[in-house]
Amino acid sequence: MRKRRRAAERGKTFWETVNKRLEIDGDMLCGGSLIEIKGRSRVEVGGVEKIVAYETEQVILALRKGTVSVTGARLECIFYRRGEAAVEGQIHAVSFGD
Repeated sequence: MRKRRRAAERGKTFWETVNKRLEIDGDMLCGGSLIEIKGRSRVEVGGVEKIVAYETEQVILALRKGTVSVTGARLECIFYRRGEAAVEGQIHAVSFGD
């Protein structure tokens, strides 16, 4: 069994093998970002480099790869620390940019 598994994994990178075995999205292990939408009133983002724009109708966060924009009404960044941020308010859309 072990020989078959190793033979099937030949030709894959280390990270591809780890992702498959642990069933984790590749972006998460390779410095990607995690975006979690909780209902229509909260968005939590991991992998945040900085806050690009902060207004009551739009919050733009710079990620390691691109940006994420949260649009809505009465938006408030309720925390920003160690690469994580959370935005609360009446969320209308979450979109990605380069």
